[in-house]
Amino acid sequence: MHLEFLRADGALTCSGLQVVRYTDEQRLNAIIQFHRDHGVHIANPHVYTLEEGGKLEVDPRQLAMKRRLDPAGLLNPGKMRSWEEEAVA
Repeated sequence: MHLEFLRADGALTCSGLQVVRYTDEQRLNAIIQFHRDHGVHIANPHVYTLEEGGKLEVDPRQLAMKRRLDPAGLLNPGKMRSWEEEAVA
């Protein structure tokens, strides 16, 4: 188990990484869902987009920052589905 203590929105919080033996995607998804069902936030590092990884929705502040700092969408293309959807609209 790897734990890190950090500040999020001014509050001290703990974040951790539980190491498990990977066997298949179905088992990994079941482990992640078990934790989510019990109120534990899990960010899936095995997917590409922020929304799939654990954010489930991109924070509007994060999207606004991307608009301000990367208006042409050159950095990490495809990383935010919400950015791509906004560009199409």
